[in-house]
Amino acid sequence: MPEFVEGVLPPFVAESQLKYALYVREIQTLEINGTVLVIGEIGDIFVGEDAVAEDGYVDIEKIGTVAVSGLDSYHTTQRLGRLSYAKPGQEIKKID
Repeated sequence: MPEFVEGVLPPFVAESQLKYALYVREIQTLEINGTVLVIGEIGDIFVGEDAVAEDGYVDIEKIGTVAVSGLDSYHTTQRLGRLSYAKPGQEIKKID
């Protein structure tokens, strides 16, 4: 069932626990093979507050969502762990 949000043109899937609006920022056709590269910017994210950690991390396991690979393969998720962002000159640290 579609869900419409004021200010966002395309509808969301009402049953989805995580919704986000992607805004097109640039479209390029790659000369190497004619592939169209669409560059977007996430502008709005809609998710329950209980799924967002203090640092802004969205816990997709907590909301019971699935992951997708390719065009037609869906998976349940199991977090292996979180690591700090890779930055030059800094060691990677595990985030609890």
